[in-house]
Amino acid sequence: MFELFSKNRTAKIVLSPNAEDCIKLAVADLRNNLLALSGKADGFNIVNKSQNKAITVITDRTAAPDHIEGYAIEVTDSGIRITGSDALGTVYGIYTFAAKCLGIDPLYHFTDIFPEVRESMSLGATHISSKENQRRGASYLQEILDLRQEFNRGKWQGWYSCDKRLDIPKRIAEISSLQYTENKEN
Repeated sequence: MFELFSKNRTAKIVLSPNAEDCIKLAVADLRNNLLALSGKADGFNIVNKSQNKAITVITDRTAAPDHIEGYAIEVTDSGIRITGSDALGTVYGIYTFAAKCLGIDPLYHFTDIFPEVRESMSLGATHISSKENQRRGASYLQEILDLRQEFNRGKWQGWYSCDKRLDIPKRIAEISSLQYTENKEN
């Protein structure tokens, strides 16, 4: 069993500082999902050096299914590895992990059905991979990128959903300034 979090510990997330913006966005969402699930205000630090007992996110065509937008998710006792065959495959792998392994709806911010807070969570050995004809549209990702462009050009008008104003400019700033923490032993 891999321990994602407990009362005194949270897993780290390993991500290359050279990862594409769409992957950084998805990793930031994964971190926020884990914080919501654990009820913690901090933790699940993003680091750039490989280590055991961590969630590792990489893009590697040789380690993922060999097709466009392919991904593989591997949960073992020593960690979780989310691998994409390309950037979009990595993003799909991250959101699939959140949905299938954590039970978190990727759109829970819009549905107001938030994850139930838990004191601890461990995952058993699991392997999930995409199928070759499982192509998905990039509409969600494209929408975020379009919003970023509108905001950067000064054309941002705001966006309302579920009677709540979503602070997309703040969210885009969070993604753009994704910070890595030093590797520290727990």
